Amino acid sequence: MRISVAAARVAAVAAVWVALAGAGCSAPHRTLTVAPTLERCANTPTVNTVRISALGDFPPQATLTAAASPSGPATLELPRATRQVAIEGFGPTGLAMFGRTPELSLDDAAGALGVAYGPPDGLCATAQMVHARAGHRATRLGSGAVLISGGVASSTASVAPLEIYRPDLPRASFAELGAIDAAANLGHAATALADGGALITGGAPSLTDDVAYQGATRYDQNGRQVGRARLLVNGRASHTATLLPDGRVLLAGGCRSFVGGSCSALATTELYDPDADTFVVGPPLLHPRFDHDAVLRGDGTVLLVGGGPGLPAEVVDPNEFRSFDAGLVNGRAAPFATGAILVAAGTRAPATGVALWLSPSETPLTLPSLADARRAPTLTPLDDGAVLVAGGGDTPLALVDPRGAVTTLAASFPAREHAAALLDDGTVLLTGGTDATGVASADASLYFRSPLSAWANLPPLTLDGAAAYLPRRPDRAAATAGQLVVTAATASADSRPVEFALVAGMEVADFTFDLLAGRRGDGGAVVILGWRSEASFAFVIVDPGRPVELWTVSSPRAGQTQAGAVANCRGAVLPDGALPDGDTTALAVDWRAGRLVVTVGGTVALSCRPTSGVVPRGKVGVGALHGTVAFDNLAVTR
Repeated sequence: MRISVAAARVAAVAAVWVALAGAGCSAPHRTLTVAPTLERCANTPTVNTVRISALGDFPPQATLTAAASPSGPATLELPRATRQVAIEGFGPTGLAMFGRTPELSLDDAAGALGVAYGPPDGLCATAQMVHARAGHRATRLGSGAVLISGGVASSTASVAPLEIYRPDLPRASFAELGAIDAAANLGHAATALADGGALITGGAPSLTDDVAYQGATRYDQNGRQVGRARLLVNGRASHTATLLPDGRVLLAGGCRSFVGGSCSALATTELYDPDADTFVVGPPLLHPRFDHDAVLRGDGTVLLVGGGPGLPAEVVDPNEFRSFDAGLVNGRAAPFATGAILVAAGTRAPATGVALWLSPSETPLTLPSLADARRAPTLTPLDDGAVLVAGGGDTPLALVDPRGAVTTLAASFPAREHAAALLDDGTVLLTGGTDATGVASADASLYFRSPLSAWANLPPLTLDGAAAYLPRRPDRAAATAGQLVVTAATASADSRPVEFALVAGMEVADFTFDLLAGRRGDGGAVVILGWRSEASFAFVIVDPGRPVELWTVSSPRAGQTQAGAVANCRGAVLPDGALPDGDTTALAVDWRAGRLVVTVGGTVALSCRPTSGVVPRGKVGVGALHGTVAFDNLAVTR
């Protein structure tokens, strides 16, 4: 495979596109031609050199990158294992612009593929929506497109037509695509389905004096309606719809009707079965709630946050048909990669508060506040582990990361009632909303965060970087004197890590994780492999007095997690000095072609070949079983 980059004018534009052209069935390669598509970015920086790179589960090599001037072409041979192509523009001060393709397969690639290209932490205008709208929904489909549904153009005009945003076209654009029932226009919930399509449920003609809609419609991955409207158990609006790991969808709370703008709130849920294409009664809630947020947890339960003044958070277990209170926290909610959940700003009134919800048994942890009070902003988890906070007032964009850092950005997005969607290339699509006077907008922008992705090749990790590590709790895992120090407040009850920190921004399959490790007093360490969620990962125990072992954490059913040792993956018992107190020693974890080799202090302590699939592709990290452990010189090699 071959890629050719025609980089003319890339310094002055916001995106490039990739068009695939073959020279016949016997052609030895395909040519990917890169050219600009979007019109403008705010404060576009100068670009002097363009670099393109092939990314995948292979180590970085000089042959996998190519450079060009902004006005000249470059040629790059792509390995068949390529999963992304990254494009970087460098100026006088370093990285000035970047972009990358969505995950791709060279065997299946065909036609034209859009690649967004813009400045880090910058906003770039994309095409306008067909209709100005606010209070709408934006749902990413399996095709990579985004389905835009509902909303209002003014206080007296709702917007029934659906729109589809196609970021992969040579010129990214919105197109009208059917319409939803007028009775569902406001307050409906939209969620992606496991088949790549979407489900739109409930809603109301208005949120003043109307009864909630009792229908639902299903769409395929291209935004086309599938079949006729379905019937909900209860009409509901301002509710949530959450895709569960087994493919079902949980609808929770909402309003059955509105009288004078007052919501008659529901304490019910229902479950959609996509195979039977029907809705059935789900577990009851402890509290009626509406206009809340729902976050799927790694164990298959769903956390509900907000929905009324002073309401506690609530965990819903869809398998056991039970719900239970889970701490006092209120605001908009979004998941971190660590399994902790960010709660920020206000839902009914502007607020600056930021908190970290950790588990039903732990008190939420207060984090530094936002610089500006916001009401109902969007919170979008990003590929590098941070969460983008957008809109909710005349405010700039902000970032919150699991280390507790809150960063106000230079780019401004002064919108209310807009919608946000994370795209397959790591950018965030921000659409519509109103200004301070209530005028709805058809504008759409792309936010660019970081060139890191699941396929990125990171340089050696430094612990003073902006997002080098992602701790579960920032008060128990922090960079101190150039080392990452992790402290477990209590000992692990079942040998899983109590506290941990993940490496930001990348996922790996075959890899070597080299680091230095030591303890501070009585401490036991773990190295985390194949992290998918807090209920799905593997880890290696490195604890003096115990054998070096491979363990896994899994969730056999919603609401349950279990940890267990992997058969035939038990190594030597570590002597007391193997993890030095007050110092560090070399520790290497190598996972290649299904074999795990763990070396401590230059000596192989474990070598085994676990059951196929025990360590899937995922994130890596470090943690503490008990006491305090310290890590340094972290490096991951694909």
